[in-house]
Amino acid sequence: MKYFGIVLLLAALFIGISCGSNDDQMDDQMVERKETLKEKINEKMEAIDSEISELSSDLERASEEEATDIQQKIDDLQRDKNSLQDMLDKLGGEIEEGWEAFENDLEDMFEDIDRTINE
Repeated sequence: MKYFGIVLLLAALFIGISCGSNDDQMDDQMVERKETLKEKINEKMEAIDSEISELSSDLERASEEEATDIQQKIDDLQRDKNSLQDMLDKLGGEIEEGWEAFENDLEDMFEDIDRTINE
């Protein structure tokens, strides 16, 4: 009977360690996903900066009508960049709740930015 109690204690300890290990794995995965998203956000922000730079050069040579369209696109891209910065700030905090929605919103934003840049 004494051994049975020890076996139960060891089993409980093992299960506790295993669960803790799973929590650590989940934490590691969350950190990895956050880092991947941070990299993607920074890449998009760099792409936006590059596009704004090109558009600014075009703006100098554009007719009045073209200038209006170019300036609108620059303004749209700047808003997108500001939104990405907001997402980056949120990513730095604790956002485990609603993580999937956050990732989906970010992916949608990436697609919108790509469309704007490629127009």
